[in-house]
Formats: sequence, structure tokens, C-alpha cells
Amino acid sequence: MDAEEIVDADEIADAEGTVDAEGTVDAEGTVDAEGTVDAEGTVDAEGTVDAEGTVDAEGTVDAEGTVDAEGTVDAEGTVDAEGTVDAEGTVDAEGTIDTEGIRDIEGIVDIEGIVSVEGCADIKGIADVERIADVEQIADIKQIADFEGSVDTE
Repeated sequence: MDAEEIVDADEIADAEGTVDAEGTVDAEGTVDAEGTVDAEGTVDAEGTVDAEGTVDAEGTVDAEGTVDAEGTVDAEGTVDAEGTVDAEGTVDAEGTIDTEGIRDIEGIVDIEGIVSVEGCADIKGIADVERIADVEQIADIKQIADFEGSVDTE
């Protein structure tokens, strides 16, 4: 699907091949691509973005629902997810990853920009952070949840 203008899908967009949009892909339903999703403009999904192949966005990936990628999520712009970002492959972001929900990464995390996580960060793989932007303030922590187990730090 080659679109220079705006692709607005109120229902479900299901592509087994390649979805290539130079403009804006705005889907209120579900974007499910088994091939490649390559967007130079903006990918804005209120529902679910589920890609088994590759999600490559030079602009902005803004998902209020869930971004679930088994392959690779490569964003040069901004990845802003209020829901859940779950990547089993590789998450490579040169811009900003801002997740208010949960980030569960089993693969490799390579971040050159800023990582702001308001929820939980569970990283099972390798974290390679080349540059963290200046941090003027760490958010106040008013309460730590009760720990019934133990914390072992080397």
C-alpha cells in the first residue's frame, strides 16, 4: 500500500506484504502486518500495532494502545506509547522512547536518546546506552511498595 496522502482506517488494516506510507497512517482499529511497516510520516494507532516483521518509522510512532513487535522496532523519531511496548526482538531508538505503561524487553535495547519510563521497565537482555540527555530532576518517589522478598545487588 503506497500512500502519499493520509490513510485513515476506521476498521482493520491487515497487510501480509508491505505497508509503505509517506504521509500519515491513522488507524483507529488494528494494524496487523506480517511483512514490513515503513512509515516516513506518522504512525498513529489508537488500537493495536502488531508487527511480526519490522516496524521502521522515521517520523513518530504514537500508540495509545499496544505496540507488540516480534521482529525489530527501529524509530529515528519518537516512540510514545501510553499502553504497553513489548518487543521480543530489538528496540533501537535514536530519538525518545516515552512509555507511561510497561516496557518489557527480552532482546537488546540500544538507546542513543532519552528513555523515560513512568511504569515498569523489565529488561532481560542487554542495555547499551550511548547517551542520556541532561537530566535536571529525577521525579519524586513518595512511596516504595512493600517488599516481601529480598533485594540482592552486586
